[in-house]
Amino acid sequence: TRLEIAGNGDPQGRLALRVDGDLGLGLLKTLSSDVANADGRLPFRVDVRGRADDPVRDGEARVVDGTVSRTDPQIDLRELGGRVTFDGRRAVFEGFDARVGSGRAPLGGEVVMRDGALFTYGFDLALRSARVRPDEGIDVMLGGDLRLGWRQGQRLPLLNGELRIARARYE
Repeated sequence: TRLEIAGNGDPQGRLALRVDGDLGLGLLKTLSSDVANADGRLPFRVDVRGRADDPVRDGEARVVDGTVSRTDPQIDLRELGGRVTFDGRRAVFEGFDARVGSGRAPLGGEVVMRDGALFTYGFDLALRSARVRPDEGIDVMLGGDLRLGWRQGQRLPLLNGELRIARARYE
């Protein structure tokens, strides 16, 4: 893990920083008790400027050779990779893809910040023969196209689209 921060800020809260690093995805286990295992890299370079309470970010981060296992429900993401481009107050998720069981799960979307807070987000997920084990003894093969979106003012995010259960088995 490597993290470098260079630049400055002033008493009025203006920032001019460059944040550069390469984090191990194993850090996810520390941040969330739902993550059973995580591996891979997150190299990034981001310039942060403007007011500290509403900063503008420009740069890029990439997930490389990622593996993330969730405990409940049991979901294993392997061969995880993709790029996040920071463009002002937007973060665009491009080319994300992971192996889920014997299938694939490509993902893309964007997050928009406004006045220092989350304003809106939208993510598109395509499941292609994605295998999950929601509980002990249950094995499910999924397919479909889903969109998860939220906008400031909405109480809960909205998930819509089509989810197909190609196979379900209980042992």
